[in-house]
Amino acid sequence: MSLSRTLLLTLAAWAALATSAHAGSISASGSTITFRADSGEANFFTVNWGNSGAGADWVPTFDDHVDIRIGAGCEDFAGGVAVTCTAAGTNPTILIYLGDGNDIAQSINDRAVGHSVTFFGEDGDDDFDSDGSSDVLDGGPGNDEFSPDDNDAGPGDVVRGGPGIDTLQTGNPTGGMGPITVAFDDQPNDGYPGEGDNYASDLENLSATASSPPVHFTGTEGPNSVQLRSESADIVRGLGGNDFIDAANGNDQIDGGDGDDTIYGGGNDDTIVGGPGTDSLSGEGSGSGMFVSVPGNDTIDARDGVREAINCGLGADTAIVDALDIVPQDPGSLCEAVDRPPVLAAATVRSSKLKVQSKKRVSVSLACPKDVATCTGKVTLKTASKVRVGKRRSVVTVGSASYSVAAGTSKNVRVNLSSKARTLLRKSKSVRVRITVAPASGAAVTKTVTLRR
Repeated sequence: MSLSRTLLLTLAAWAALATSAHAGSISASGSTITFRADSGEANFFTVNWGNSGAGADWVPTFDDHVDIRIGAGCEDFAGGVAVTCTAAGTNPTILIYLGDGNDIAQSINDRAVGHSVTFFGEDGDDDFDSDGSSDVLDGGPGNDEFSPDDNDAGPGDVVRGGPGIDTLQTGNPTGGMGPITVAFDDQPNDGYPGEGDNYASDLENLSATASSPPVHFTGTEGPNSVQLRSESADIVRGLGGNDFIDAANGNDQIDGGDGDDTIYGGGNDDTIVGGPGTDSLSGEGSGSGMFVSVPGNDTIDARDGVREAINCGLGADTAIVDALDIVPQDPGSLCEAVDRPPVLAAATVRSSKLKVQSKKRVSVSLACPKDVATCTGKVTLKTASKVRVGKRRSVVTVGSASYSVAAGTSKNVRVNLSSKARTLLRKSKSVRVRITVAPASGAAVTKTVTLRR
């Protein structure tokens, strides 16, 4: 066979394959319209309601980037530009199954009340956009992105992420002044006031536009990533999980909740609470390039008993921190007012040996370091090893007492002997004891000495 004939046959085969490729199949049964994508197809599917202004209902049209296979109840529209299913009427039930590709799906130009499209993303990383309709956006497996309509005319949208790391995008300023409520809690309490969107608890991340009105966000007990870009006064509650919160300019209120959170307050006057966990807290922006941060007078609350690093940034800032937190003093991250509790320290044992007094007690000399709070806690004496008292050998508690020693001073603390200790010392002239000094918080110190009767 000649080379030219082989080439012609190859081109013909490719042409036949191209002409036979379809986005999927569409059909109508009664008032229900169903589209199913072909396997392996990455769809760009559009439901166009045709009424960009409020008014009478229109029969929707459907199109994709390649031809749609037309089934019963549907027909070509405008010479094959799109597909319509007039038999289903102006307010049909529409079910879109996008299959296994990385798909784009949108419902556009709908300003009439009562319309709804249900999109099933199924497998793949899908992108959904709902404009006007009260839609159901079900991502399915994959890392999906959702842009539900802002302030639609009818009942709100329902957004379900499914398996994968899914992102909700919000903040269309044409929806009104806000605030926009975003709570990943499976309740119809989301969107603009009165909108009634329902954002599922299997969503992970939030991304808001640079022109967004205020966003009031409540996350989940898992990790959430929140990217805010506008100058609105946002409220963010991370709840549990290791959250990443990147706020923009605006007087924001941010609470990371449980978990090891990373929080950037952005510009202006922010209030930041890290919550339990080892957090990284900054009153400045992240430097992501999403916006230009401006100075602000921030309040950062990092007092949670965990050692953390704080960056206040420019402005007259206040940091509420633990004794062990790291608060830098360089001009770019200085916290002008630092509320730090006094350092608690264990008292040290000055006694090198102990002697029983009046057969009932012993005095232990303790010293409290300078530049700390008053040393308070409990001192306990036990035998350094097992000893025989009666028929058994065991470690015997000699006695214990509470102590309070002022900073920079020393004090003799009286410890009453236990009955077992008195019995032991009647038989032995001396015994090795371990002194444990445990402060109200922090690490204990120990010392082993000889106790004589």
